[in-house]
Amino acid sequence: MRARAADLTRGHALGLDIDETKVDLAREEADARAIGNVEYRVGDILDTDLAPAYDAIYVRFLLTHLADPPAAVVRIAAGLRPGGVLIVEDIDFTGAFCHPPSPAYERYARV
Repeated sequence: MRARAADLTRGHALGLDIDETKVDLAREEADARAIGNVEYRVGDILDTDLAPAYDAIYVRFLLTHLADPPAAVVRIAAGLRPGGVLIVEDIDFTGAFCHPPSPAYERYARV
């Protein structure tokens, strides 16, 4: 949760994390860089209702920690305006693949 998301928008950015220390660090970074279009909240996404107010929502390394990732995705997507984009970056240990095919990756995956 870094202030960089705010760098990518002319609008408002919201950072949400269950870890108060991470939120405090993110606030300090935003303050140090004089970034005023970002707000940070301590909260659990499973208990946080998001009004459909966002054009884009970026979720990073969250779903792998949850017991019911699909339910969380539905809850998160509810925060999107019509036509909004949900971007998810996460860990998936159920398989390994590379597209386009790469000989280097194939060697790595065999290890």
